[in-house]
Amino acid sequence: MITSKFIRFAYVAVALCAAVCVKVCVGAEVPQVTGTKPADMEQRFYPVSDGFPDQLCEAAEDIGEASRDFHACFKAVLVLFDVEWPDGSLSVNVKALGGVRVLNTPQNHAKIEAALNVLDAKPHTVELDCRFVEAGREALAAAGYFATNRVDGATLLSRLMAQCFVSHDVQSITFKAVCASPVTPRTDPAWMRLFISLRLAADDPAPHWHHLHYVVNRVAPPDDRTAVLERCLGGWSWQETARVPMKIEGKSLSITIPRTVIGQTDRVDVRFKWADNTPGDSGDILDFYRHGDAAPDGRFLYHYFE
Repeated sequence: MITSKFIRFAYVAVALCAAVCVKVCVGAEVPQVTGTKPADMEQRFYPVSDGFPDQLCEAAEDIGEASRDFHACFKAVLVLFDVEWPDGSLSVNVKALGGVRVLNTPQNHAKIEAALNVLDAKPHTVELDCRFVEAGREALAAAGYFATNRVDGATLLSRLMAQCFVSHDVQSITFKAVCASPVTPRTDPAWMRLFISLRLAADDPAPHWHHLHYVVNRVAPPDDRTAVLERCLGGWSWQETARVPMKIEGKSLSITIPRTVIGQTDRVDVRFKWADNTPGDSGDILDFYRHGDAAPDGRFLYHYFE
């Protein structure tokens, strides 16, 4: 059997901020739906199990669709769930990411999500559809962007996150960052910090620092396989909650957090950001703009939920 939940990502502002944040960003190297996108349509990515495309085409063949073209099969089966396919709509099987990228209207996306729940498509690791690139101060200035402050006297920006991945299973959530260059020693100051938010409610009763409830690597990791997870006590005050598995491999860093430790025992719903080379313990949220590197930029967060 296959299970389906549609996992979406969004940039979410933590709070209003007058500072302007500029991102140097290029498209991730994944197949895109080509052609002119109609104004009333949007692209979404649906994780599916490895065998889902073949099973879909077999089901389509059973109802008279002889083509092995993925979109033809997907369309034939989803029509049974009252999904309409207006001109310009399309579906693409993105095998490398284990999912289906669909261009359709929001109303039809709702039906597609419901259909995949019935068809039992399985959640899988999803890559954030954005890439950060490394650029010199002079190049950014020429392009009209503001470069971050110098880090250890270097004229290049700090270690920029090239890609971000996140996945989960019944026991844990794994966050992975892939840098533009090999991950530097864990003993570096303000090294590869992961901030996690559980909610953005104005009346949030839980202690938080600008709506961030947990941080990993604020305290230097004790070894290459272990990271320190802390919870916020209010403002820039933190207390160790757990030691969690960490993996450093070339340009990538992965951190796996048990869901029970951060209260994610039901459906996963977290916001997060990576930050590197920001000042040690200033507690100033604007340091995400001024120093080092943050993904996403400034006070924005990635949103991962099912």
